[in-house]
Amino acid sequence: MVEKREERKNEKVKVEKVKRTAHSKLITFYLVLFDMFALNIAYFVALWLRFDLRISAIPKGYLKTFLTFAPIYTICAMLVFGALSLYDSLWRYASFPELNRIMLSTVITTIMQVAGTVIFLERMPISYYLMGAIIQTTLILAVRFGYRYISFERNRHVKEALAQKENMPKAMIIG
Repeated sequence: MVEKREERKNEKVKVEKVKRTAHSKLITFYLVLFDMFALNIAYFVALWLRFDLRISAIPKGYLKTFLTFAPIYTICAMLVFGALSLYDSLWRYASFPELNRIMLSTVITTIMQVAGTVIFLERMPISYYLMGAIIQTTLILAVRFGYRYISFERNRHVKEALAQKENMPKAMIIG
């Protein structure tokens, strides 16, 4: 009888691990997709801001350079993110080591953006590089620390609900 309880307990633990692993992989998948989006939107918004929020004012050469380099930049940046273990962290516990890795990844990918466009295509305005790096960092930090904040708040609400439940007066209905 004790052995069967132990087996059921072990089976429940295994099922929980599988669920957590699947959830973790799903979060990582969404994080990769978001990063790919964030990398490209950051530099497009930087170009858009540089030309007074008017897409029609962006010179065709700059737009062509952006569109040509975007896929190359995305692949290279994702490799940098992977090498710096940005997808291995438990983001509900994100703190300064993760922040440092994000900052380092931004520096490396910004240097790649500058070097790649200048060497292989056309030099872009300096504000494009600066604003792109700032927006990229902001988006990447926001999604990761936003996930941490949401997890923290969800856990806080659950703990508060449990505390309220424990503090409720106990009543017995007889009848």
